[in-house]
Amino acid sequence: MSTHVEDSTIEVIPVFAGSINNEKQQMVDARALHRFLEVDARFNDWISRRIAEYGFSAGEDFYSELSKSTGGRRRREFCVTLDMAKELSMVERNDRGRQARRYFIECEKRLRQVAPEDAASIGEETIGVAGLQKLKALVRGKVANLPAAARRSATAKLWSQTHSAFGVRSAADIPADQLDSARNFVAAYAIEGEFIEAGKPAPGITLAPADEMKLHVLLAHYREAIRDLNNLYIAYQALESKPLLRVWDHLHEGKPSYLGLVNSLGSALEASYLHQIGEVGRRHLHS
Repeated sequence: MSTHVEDSTIEVIPVFAGSINNEKQQMVDARALHRFLEVDARFNDWISRRIAEYGFSAGEDFYSELSKSTGGRRRREFCVTLDMAKELSMVERNDRGRQARRYFIECEKRLRQVAPEDAASIGEETIGVAGLQKLKALVRGKVANLPAAARRSATAKLWSQTHSAFGVRSAADIPADQLDSARNFVAAYAIEGEFIEAGKPAPGITLAPADEMKLHVLLAHYREAIRDLNNLYIAYQALESKPLLRVWDHLHEGKPSYLGLVNSLGSALEASYLHQIGEVGRRHLHS
C-alpha cells in the first residue's frame, strides 16, 4: 500500500473520534464513503438498503441526524462505526471498496500505536467491535433462510434476546471471556420456529453425506489458510505483490462467512465426517 494512496484516501474519507452508546469509537461519514466508493445508487437508497440487507442497528453500528439548516432542505446524515464502514466497503466488491477497507484497517493499527489505552479499553474487558463482528456474521447466517419479510424482525429479536441473556444494552459490552457463550447462545436459539409457519419447510438445500464430507474438508483447509492472514499481509507489504494482496482480500472477505458456517454447521459436519470415515473403514474391513 503506497503512502500516496493512503493520503488521498484520508482526504476523501476522514475518520474522526466519536462515541456511540456512550463508548469511544472511530467514526466515518457514510456520505463521504458513498462518494469514495463511486456507488451508482443515490445515497439514501444505498444506505437504507445496506442497513436492511446486513442487519446494522441504529445506536450500535451507526447514528443518524438531520444536517444543520442552511436555508434549504435539511439532509439526513449517517455516521457509522469503523467496523460498519469496513463491511460497507467490503460488500461493494470492487477496487475502491478494497482500498477503503485496507485504509480503515490501517486506521485501527494507527490508533493502537498512538493511543493504545483507547484502542484496548474495550477489547480487553469486552468482546468489542471484533467480537461483535463475529456475532453479526452468526446472526446474519441464522436468519438467512427465513422468509425475506421476517428477517428484520428475526434479527431484532435475536439481538434483544442476546442483550437480555447477558445483561447488556449493546452486544459489544458482553464480557470478553463470554464470547464463546454468546456465540453458542445465538447458534442454539431456535429463531426458525418463531418466524416460519408451522408445517412449512424452511427454504434451503439438503447435502448428501458425500457432499457434507467435502464441505468439512473445505472448511478445514480454509481454517488453515486464515491462520496465516497476518503473515500474508506482511509478505504483501514486503514484496508489494498484487497477487498476494488479492489472496489476502479473498480470505479476509470470506472469514465472516466461514465463521458463520463453522458456528452453525461445524459440529454436525464433524459428526458426519467421522461417520463417513467409519463407514469407509467398515466397508474396507469386510471387502
